[in-house]
Parts: sequence; C-alpha cells; structure tokens
Amino acid sequence: MSVDNSADPTTLHHALIDDLVERNLITSPPVEAAFRAVRRQHFLPELPPEKVYEDRAIPTKMDGSGRPISSSSQPAIMAIMLEQLDLQPGHHVLEIGAGTGYNAALMAHIAGGQGSVTTVDIDDDLVEAARTNLAAAGFDEVAVICGDGMFGHPGNAPYDRIILTVAGWDIPPEWLAQLKPDGRLVLPLSFYGPQLSIAFERRDGHLASHSVKACGFVPVRGPRSEPLHKIQIGAGWDAILMEIPGGQTRAPDPAVLAARLRQPYQEQPTGLELTAGELLFKWQLWFGLHEPQLVLFSAARQEETEDLVPDLLPPWGVNSGILAGSSLAILAPPLGTGAPPPGDDNPFARTIPLHIRSYGPDHTVARRLLRRLHAWDEAGRPPHETTSVRALPAGHSPASTADATLTRRWHHYYIWWGNAA
Repeated sequence: MSVDNSADPTTLHHALIDDLVERNLITSPPVEAAFRAVRRQHFLPELPPEKVYEDRAIPTKMDGSGRPISSSSQPAIMAIMLEQLDLQPGHHVLEIGAGTGYNAALMAHIAGGQGSVTTVDIDDDLVEAARTNLAAAGFDEVAVICGDGMFGHPGNAPYDRIILTVAGWDIPPEWLAQLKPDGRLVLPLSFYGPQLSIAFERRDGHLASHSVKACGFVPVRGPRSEPLHKIQIGAGWDAILMEIPGGQTRAPDPAVLAARLRQPYQEQPTGLELTAGELLFKWQLWFGLHEPQLVLFSAARQEETEDLVPDLLPPWGVNSGILAGSSLAILAPPLGTGAPPPGDDNPFARTIPLHIRSYGPDHTVARRLLRRLHAWDEAGRPPHETTSVRALPAGHSPASTADATLTRRWHHYYIWWGNAA
C-alpha cells in the first residue's frame, strides 16, 4: 500500500482500512467497524499522519542496544489476530502487552459497554502512555495494569478471551486458570525465533488450534521470558542458541565465535531458491523444530552493524545455521544480493538463491545443513495454511503421531503440517 503524503488524516485512515479489507485481512463487520471508529493517530501522537497510517509496525521503545522492545503493531497482523480472537459484545478480555493502547481500544469498541478490556504491560512508562492515549481516544474505561503478563491478571478474571501482543513461548497455568472453559486464547507462539499466531480453544483435556497464521512480535520480557541464550558478537549482531535439556546451553565465547566468522570460509550453492517470505516464516520455523544445534543470528537496524554475518533479508538482519563445536555452517545469499528497492510493496515475494558458508574444520556440518534444507523442500516447504497445533500438559501425548514436536516448561506442542488427525 502506497501512502499519499498530501492526503489528510481522515483520508489516510480510511485508505488503510480499505486496503486491509481488500486484502481479506479484515473479514468481519465488528472488526471493520472498530478499525473505522478508532484512529491510530491517537496512539502515535508524535508522528505525522503519513507515517501513522502506513501498514507497518512502529517501534516505540528500544533497549540499550537499539533493538525494539515495544511497538505499535502492524495493522495487518492486528486485524488478523482480532479476527482469530472472535471477540463478541459483552465479552471480558485480557490483553498481555499494552503497547500504545491501540489494540485495547479496538477490542473495547467491539466488546462494548457490557464488556471489558484489561491490558497489562511490564513497564510503568508504557502503562502511563497507554492510559493517556486511551483517554485521548475516548476509551478511558480500559483497565491498564502495570505487571508481568506471564501471570495474567486475576483481579478481573475470568476472561472470555486472552490475547498476547508480544511473543510468548509457553502457556503458563495462570492463563488457563483465568480463561473461561469455553474461552479462546490467541498468542504469537515463538519457535526459537520464528512465530505463529495461534488461536487455541479447549478440547478434550487439551488445547487445539482453531487457526494458525504467520506473525512477528517482540518477545515477552520478565522472569518468565523465553529461556534462550543470547550473546553479542561483533558490532550489532547477536547469536541466539536454544537451551538443551537440563537447563544447559551451548555457550561459545563471543570473541571466539566472532573471530571464526572473520576467517576464510568455503561456500557452495544449495540448488534451491526461496522467497524472502519462505525464509522468514517457513524455513526458520521448520529448521528450529528439527535441528538441536540451531543458531540464530539477528542484528539491530543500525548503520554501524559490522558486516560479519550475511543478512538474508536486508535490512532486517537475520540468518540461521548450525553451530557444532568449532565448526559453523550458515546460509548466505549470493554476492551482490541487496535490500529490496524503496517502495517495494511486497518485499517478501522476492526470490533469493541460497548458498551455504562453512567455517571451521568439520565440513559435515555444512552437509547436514544442506540435507535439512532439501528435506524441508521435499516435504513441500511447510508450514502450510492447513497447519494445526495441539498443546498438551507435560507428560501427555496425542493419539496420532505429529509431524513435529516442541517441548516447553508447561506444555508439549504437537504440530501437523496438515490438519491434525
């Protein structure tokens, strides 16, 4: 969607909503009515309207290294998740991740006077800003709470709906205790970096997905944040490794890993071409579910970021590979592959031929990465639109064999690339 900078805020506002409707991201009258009635500019008062009404996520708070830790979510994914939520008039809803307050206002419009919205954020400055924004937009009845959303908010429970606007990594028991038996939980579930927005409902003693969509959110923070091990290497780059059973990590020395990436490498073509969307939303998710020695690389969008790791999706700063002892294999675009041109309305559709770079003495690591990539390709490049997920309490398993599994603290997640049997 291109933005006419000469248009007035009202025109820009409705043009954005028209675009979401035309793309079938807004599909129900209540969600459309809420987007028409609630203006995003109330929640980003310091930005010009042409920026406010772009269909983009807008960072609103950064950490010390320049990475966003809170943002105004992209309207497209807000629409998708509100459709997943299926909020009804009179419902009581808990939101984890207040952000600017925009999503809470949309939900308050749908829930109406007989319903209620409680939104929780971990930072007191974000809470105060959300309260101010909600009051300016006419939604001061929303309860904005400063707290750790991983524990929910029992004071206003039970809830018909619970939604996360941050990436969660597991479903703690407090959420289920505060959710009504016929309620729905919508959360971006993190799979070691990549995420799926999953609408869960209770079914026969477990949680089953009603719908599954690709998404991307900043991670939940606090004592119950995702147990990943992150080390900074070079300037601006992080290496992220999953914990292995027993709470241990494969924690290389940051200087040693950075030095390895500066050394000569071997490179070979994979014979495969992927779209940027497949790389970001499909391959990395599948790879994380199948490779125990996965390493993810991410970089802040900073000009001073060192050219240490090839950026698969410039300017997002992402890559992945296998780190095994003193050897490393990562993906790389061919030399000369740059960022999408300015104004590209669909950067995720561009095609990238992939290579593999191999560092260190053990080149079998590169062969393993190549096998993983071709196995994913031969499986039909999952996940698909028909992906389904079940969440069972730890110690339980489904009756049918899943295509992939994910073990977390409170639940085991079973994934089928088609509908679960």
